Amino acid sequence: MPKKSLTELTLRSLRAPARGQVTYWDTQLTGFNIRLSSGGAKTFSVVVGPHRQRITIGRYPLLPLATARKRAREILLSAALNPNKRPSLSFDEALRRYLNIRQLEMRPGSFYEHRRLLDVHFHFGTTLIEDISTNDAANALDAIPSPSTKAHAYAALKTFFNWCLSRDLIEKNPLATIPKPKTAPPRERTLDEDEIACLWAATEDDSRYSLIVRLLLLTAQRANQIASLHEGWIDYNAKVINFPASIMKANRAHTLPFGPVTELHLRKALPIEGYLFSAPGKAGQPFSGWAKCKRRLDATSRIDAWTLHDLRRTWATHSAQLDTDPHVIERVLAHATGSISKIAAIYNRYKYQDQVRAAIIRYENHIVQLCASKCTLTSPPLPFRFIPSA
Repeated sequence: MPKKSLTELTLRSLRAPARGQVTYWDTQLTGFNIRLSSGGAKTFSVVVGPHRQRITIGRYPLLPLATARKRAREILLSAALNPNKRPSLSFDEALRRYLNIRQLEMRPGSFYEHRRLLDVHFHFGTTLIEDISTNDAANALDAIPSPSTKAHAYAALKTFFNWCLSRDLIEKNPLATIPKPKTAPPRERTLDEDEIACLWAATEDDSRYSLIVRLLLLTAQRANQIASLHEGWIDYNAKVINFPASIMKANRAHTLPFGPVTELHLRKALPIEGYLFSAPGKAGQPFSGWAKCKRRLDATSRIDAWTLHDLRRTWATHSAQLDTDPHVIERVLAHATGSISKIAAIYNRYKYQDQVRAAIIRYENHIVQLCASKCTLTSPPLPFRFIPSA
């Protein structure tokens, strides 16, 4: 463990390691240290107690050395005067521990969104977790303009504080007296035929995001399912995608047949460490960067006020117009409840798979015909032959 007399001059001269982290311990105050990461961050912390608990204080130079050392003394003194009381954690440190545990308990897509909500909307930083008041939490929530996002962020933060409560890090949940924000009425947006054709034309570049959008349009699956798509889930011989239970909202495995148009788009993807749509620099991880890609697509397609989730409703609506039975639509959407009982779903599995495949191909044919008649593409004509869907 390298030791240094931490001074302003010393801190300015410290160089980041080539990889990983290195910690320099202060020779003037036992337990006080600064940790340098390969990215250049310099973070003050103090280690206290028999269990060597590390408490993050803040980052240099935003937090001056004198202020950090004073705070470290206060923490060490509090631990000495109250040996049976666990020292307080900063919000950032408590959140880091919480997310490390939740990552093992949640589906990858759900965890990504859960973490994003907490990271983006709540910036309490080095504030001690027990010092965050109801008013602090309310102000952070009030700053979120979207009612739907506010409701989801509220749920994520309340779950986090409940975890802190269960670990005896706080005496009460700051959100206990704040009612859940009201959400907007359920969306009913579906894309009409002209909008579908324009969306198809705007996604002809075969980029990762464009392929994802087209697959969402063709298959009616949830965005996290397609973003996390792994080549091991695709059976090209049987023409099915076998989604594992871990990626599904209802936590039940889902087998989805696909037709030739979907297959063409699946084969256009270039898997990286098994994932079809890993973002650059994030090999072996699901696709990310949704917001930036969606803004670019909106500028190109010029479709008003739509979301990726609207493509599921669009598929269901247009499939119903193509005389697809409601129970078949539910099978494609992988709804947890509906017109098929659990027992019937098991005993009629193969029969429904045939019907689902026919519905998928019928919808693919509809999309191809629609785009050929309504939209002038800059690329060559669509290289698909129409497949009977009966």
